[in-house]
Amino acid sequence: MKTRLSPECFNSLTVQFFHNQFLKSAATHSSIIPVNNIAIDTFYTICVSLDKTYLRSYLFFLKYHVLCQYDLLTDLTGVSNVSQEDKPYDVIYELLSIRFNNRLRVKVQAINNSVSTVSDIYLSANWSECELWDMYGIYPENHDRLIRLLTDYGFEGHPLRKDFPLSGYYDVRYNEFKKRVIIDKLELGQEYRIFDYKVSSDNRLFSKV
Repeated sequence: MKTRLSPECFNSLTVQFFHNQFLKSAATHSSIIPVNNIAIDTFYTICVSLDKTYLRSYLFFLKYHVLCQYDLLTDLTGVSNVSQEDKPYDVIYELLSIRFNNRLRVKVQAINNSVSTVSDIYLSANWSECELWDMYGIYPENHDRLIRLLTDYGFEGHPLRKDFPLSGYYDVRYNEFKKRVIIDKLELGQEYRIFDYKVSSDNRLFSKV
């Protein structure tokens, strides 16, 4: 007597099978492309961290290997880690395999505030890498047309960095009498910005978020 599986059970088994196959494949090619860590989170997303030196080779492998086929780069963003002075910025790549209905997250540390561009591997990275530079100041090396998208061309600093002043450096407003945008430099003190992320109180350590 044949047992018929429900669609939910079939999908779950398919995901588990793919995860096992991917982890076996990752163990095989890790001698060629070293990875620092591989894990699966509670949402069935495979999370991989590696050195930025191997980023392009690894993403190329993920896109074209028959057991991976991560055709889409759905998101690319940065993370500002002020509490880690030696590793202040991470770059996160979110990939999607339509063939296997599976997602994968790749994380690299942006040493010296730069990573290699992947816009020639994933075309969708073109816009995201411009935003990465605009908001975080992380430079995508060899990007063919790096422009500011969300701020003015004369804008100073990168707004999503945690060391960026809360008020910014300039006051930008439209002057009704002059019929144009006026830019005034702010003379505000920044004493309210606290960068000591370990505060002792009642003999206990609290981490600020």
